[in-house]
Amino acid sequence: MGPMRAHCIRAHWGEKTRYPPIADWMTRNRFELLARCLHFTDNHHPQANNRVWKIQPWLTSLQDNLGKLCPTETQSVDEVMIALKGWCKVKQYTRNKPYKWGIKM
Repeated sequence: MGPMRAHCIRAHWGEKTRYPPIADWMTRNRFELLARCLHFTDNHHPQANNRVWKIQPWLTSLQDNLGKLCPTETQSVDEVMIALKGWCKVKQYTRNKPYKWGIKM
């Protein structure tokens, strides 16, 4: 859904704002059911010292799998700033980026 900006999630299935790569692949009700049930960790046991505790198991798995890749000449690693105007504990200020406030990845 990233390439298409919509005012809400349901707009991807709307009559005038339909986005075929999504709407043809999955129904709106199925997407909402999966989104409602998808959790990375238990919300009842927060970890006060870890700001990304909700997705920590996923991040650990991703880091382990990326570590298994053999470097080649065609691979590159870059950073990106995810723009964020709202409040977030991991939000940073970076002076030389087009989006100065956000989450650095």
